[in-house]
Amino acid sequence: MYFAWILYVGLIIVLYVMARLIIRYYIDPAETYNFAVISICVSFTVSMICILMVPIDVFVTSHPNDLIKTLQ
Repeated sequence: MYFAWILYVGLIIVLYVMARLIIRYYIDPAETYNFAVISICVSFTVSMICILMVPIDVFVTSHPNDLIKTLQ
């Protein structure tokens, strides 16, 4: 049961790190503000989680019996 939560937290951390790397690449270091960088990273991470939730929802709807087996 805890495997799904660990996987979910790991996904959030990976997406946040990816957002930080993308922002670091595109933002000018002379004009950075900590609050702006953090808010952009959080919003990018939340939007990626919402986008990735659609395929997971389709999978769960298509294979309801497989979900029960993996949760046990």
